[in-house]
Amino acid sequence: MTESKLRDSVGLLLIISHFVVIMVIIVLTLFLERFTFDEMTTAIALILPMFAVYTTVIIKHIIGNRENVNAAPKTVTRNFAFISFFLPILFILAILLIVLSRSEKKGFENFEQFKITLGIIESVFAIYVGQIINSLFKSKTN
Repeated sequence: MTESKLRDSVGLLLIISHFVVIMVIIVLTLFLERFTFDEMTTAIALILPMFAVYTTVIIKHIIGNRENVNAAPKTVTRNFAFISFFLPILFILAILLIVLSRSEKKGFENFEQFKITLGIIESVFAIYVGQIINSLFKSKTN
């Protein structure tokens, strides 16, 4: 796989999942009444910054590289491609699992436990997903 195809795929995965997770929380609140309005705004306030950091870096890279430069494509190793997909997908699934578990009132005794778990999961994955994002979307000046 080429680096540019991997970058495009991972970037789109994270941008789309960013909005899907937020929409899931909104639907669970407004249409299924699984969260109170206060819980919804708190959950979004906890989730949004992490995704926003990744999305901002990706969009900045896309805008900064809008010209189609015919450079020789670089290929990446299978291990790098695997990790580049695996960790972000695991991160997204972990966030969705936590949100859906709380919406079903399973796994958490109260909303405070949900918030703490969400913060821990985001902190752990921020280190790893951040490394991937940095390596794929570093600016031309780096």
